[in-house]
Amino acid sequence: LQEVKASLPAALAMLRRVWIVDLLFNLRALPLQGLSLLVLPVFWTVPRLLAIQLAVPVAIMEGRSGNDALARSSRLMDGFRSSYGWPFVALILAVRFVDGVRNAALTALPSRWWQEVIEMPILLTAIFSFTKLLLIRLQDLIPLAAYMYALKLNEEERQGSSQGASEQTSQGSTQ
Repeated sequence: LQEVKASLPAALAMLRRVWIVDLLFNLRALPLQGLSLLVLPVFWTVPRLLAIQLAVPVAIMEGRSGNDALARSSRLMDGFRSSYGWPFVALILAVRFVDGVRNAALTALPSRWWQEVIEMPILLTAIFSFTKLLLIRLQDLIPLAAYMYALKLNEEERQGSSQGASEQTSQGSTQ
């Protein structure tokens, strides 16, 4: 209990920082999502939405807060927004597909089952709801996985640029 009391101030500070970043993320994302509904600006809004997707993992893992986390997210997403966007869009479409199949399956059930064998519609609804929940949880994990991947890419770029610089230096000294 003493350990919990000792770590409580740090946990509350981190929770506050993440909450502020999440609030700023939503303040930026909601207008962009609204504009996306108009269809034509979607080519302008989607890259901006993808740029801020890593803000919460940045706040958690790097301890950044506010607009600094949003800016860091944008820098991390440079170069692989499209590779991040495909799984993101695929999961959104998968959730919509599960909804459509659920609606079709429940509509196709005989009316007798709805009256006499109510367990079947309930079971089908539970199965589709669980599947949808799993897909939504995967959507929540994509930013964390993308953050880890972006860090790996940045580290490889830094190592590549430092190796290139050292090779140029060694070539210059041999000439």
